[in-house]
Amino acid sequence: MNNTSKDSSKKGKIPFILISVFVLFAFLGGVFSYFYFFHFHENKEIPKDKIESEIKKSDGTKERNLELITRLESMIEENKRSIVTELSKSRERNLSRHGSLDDMNRVKEILPPTPKDQKDENLALNEDLEYGVLDQIQEEHVYREIKIDKSKLKKPKLAIVIDDIGLAHQLNRLLALNLKITPSIFPSNSFHPQSAELAKKARGNYIIHLPLEALNHANPEEHTIKSDDTREVIEEKISKVRSMFPDAKYVNNHTGSRFTANLESMEVLLDVLKRHNFIFIDSKTSPYSKANQIDSTILTRDIFLDNIKSEEYILKQLKKALKRAEKRGFAIAIGHPYSATFATLNNNRELFKSVELVYIDELREFVENSLK
Repeated sequence: MNNTSKDSSKKGKIPFILISVFVLFAFLGGVFSYFYFFHFHENKEIPKDKIESEIKKSDGTKERNLELITRLESMIEENKRSIVTELSKSRERNLSRHGSLDDMNRVKEILPPTPKDQKDENLALNEDLEYGVLDQIQEEHVYREIKIDKSKLKKPKLAIVIDDIGLAHQLNRLLALNLKITPSIFPSNSFHPQSAELAKKARGNYIIHLPLEALNHANPEEHTIKSDDTREVIEEKISKVRSMFPDAKYVNNHTGSRFTANLESMEVLLDVLKRHNFIFIDSKTSPYSKANQIDSTILTRDIFLDNIKSEEYILKQLKKALKRAEKRGFAIAIGHPYSATFATLNNNRELFKSVELVYIDELREFVENSLK
């Protein structure tokens, strides 16, 4: 009887021991997994397929994209730049045009600088400027910087251009600042019928905001000049612009990431502009713009002020423009007729004491007289 009881007791202990061992191993496995994935593994590269699977979950809505960015931000440490690469490649298929812009800017803000970013960190992340620049694959032209003699320079020169002026209230707000800031006015069309009148109100201190073809833009302006336009078509379009603005001297490009990256198209455009007594200012909406390659004396935008419509961001960009002017002797910053932009310019007038604000034509004259 006692033997039978002992055997039963032994048999009862065996399952208990097995269960205890199983629980112990499960616990140790959980601890190991936690430390491996959240400590030892946190700085290792995240597999590309994991990134892509996260991106493909986005349904294109603002809320979903914010959730996606939040998850990706938590996933990345040394792998931050890979995330942005994957986001830019998947933009068209996964992210809606509206709502994704701020998200991509959020990711860009957390990235450490790279040589390319240091060269130009303000390219084409503005919904009124360009899309698709990051998708264009070709060799970037080595920019030939304009160098001036700064020996007799009392103050650095800063030219600020406000693009996309097409309505009276936009120009009125700009003029109300009472600062030397150049409006860039759209050519007249059904969306901007007041352009000629606006130019007169600007009293000669304006430039023309010439629409050029973008790589990807949902709402191109009427009469946009395209890269497959013939010389005759370009001639006709520029001739009409000249008739609208008989006294204008300068044009800068609205959009244009596709057009300005096409060497042949840019050669034709610059030649036609010259024949009509226009001088081209490169807004540089693409890192592959051929304007500087064709003519290294063409003035080029240095800083976009308001890719993000917040006073904090715009102020940061404005300070970058000031530093650029101090370093080289002059700089060009481009903004847009946003309330945040006007407010930032108005509320930070003291910053302009370190530079001389000038119109574009004044800057051009200064640079021409100061070339080394």
